[in-house]
Amino acid sequence: MFKTVGIYKNIKDPNAFEEYYQTKVFPIILSLPGVINIRVSTLIPTGQIDPNDDSVKILFETYYESAEALEQLMSSEAGKDVIQLILGHDLAEFESYIGIETFFDK
Repeated sequence: MFKTVGIYKNIKDPNAFEEYYQTKVFPIILSLPGVINIRVSTLIPTGQIDPNDDSVKILFETYYESAEALEQLMSSEAGKDVIQLILGHDLAEFESYIGIETFFDK
């Protein structure tokens, strides 16, 4: 399964960050062809409990039907518009990756 992974750190205002993504970014991404879903994880360093700590990171994983779907999306105008939404704010620092998942079950 193919996915993009966005890691956000040094989130300046967690409430504004959450509102921006839930109202502006996620609805557009989820409407694009080839997108399956988005998973969001709050990453808290081991040994810490406070989710408001500055060291908290947010992980967004967007899953795609195939490598071709991801490639088509990234080169489309809609895909470029989403990239601008993701990069066009100063709510947090951002890193992105493309991932290929393999699952291992019991």
